Amino acid sequence: MTASIQAKPPEAAALAAAPTVSERQWPDQVYEVLKAAGISHMSYVPDAGHTTLIRLFSEDPEVVTNVLTTEEEGIAIAAGSWLGGKRSVVLMQSSGVGNCINMLSLPVQARFPLLVLVTMRGEWAEFNP
Repeated sequence: MTASIQAKPPEAAALAAAPTVSERQWPDQVYEVLKAAGISHMSYVPDAGHTTLIRLFSEDPEVVTNVLTTEEEGIAIAAGSWLGGKRSVVLMQSSGVGNCINMLSLPVQARFPLLVLVTMRGEWAEFNP
């Protein structure tokens, strides 16, 4: 008995090589959802946890990106984006949330939506490079 190996058609090989939804990383999935929701502005403080998401937004010519010097600037930019008819997201580390406690009253008082994606840093036994 002999066994034969048949070559897969090129399109089958391409489909097999493409990552499935479950194989893609969370930043890719979050990026797609935010783009579908109409996010056109992204502000961030550089953060290793958001590296892929920052890269995806920065490479998108339809998205305005802002590098922040403090996290609270992102809330002000989000307010301005909303007033200008645009949707935005702010990316920061968990320690940055504490830096903008007072500014977090702005969306409450002005009644505008605010989307903030926060990565957790400083957990017990976490390795920080």
